[in-house]
Amino acid sequence: SSVVLNFAEGCGKSGAAERRRFFRIAKGSAYELAAVFDIALAVRAVSPDLAARGHEICDHLAAMLTRFP
Repeated sequence: SSVVLNFAEGCGKSGAAERRRFFRIAKGSAYELAAVFDIALAVRAVSPDLAARGHEICDHLAAMLTRFP
């Protein structure tokens, strides 16, 4: 997922500003992933419980990325 890829790329950057930029992109990707759960729920590809759990994980990831230096 782009969350993981942008986080990994950010970890490889030496400058703090550039690292934060990639973490912000990863945070946005976490919100995009939450939207994927909404779509999957709408087309009945996942259960409401799974969609809710997916949202919880995405929210947790976004919160972690917000606190990252």
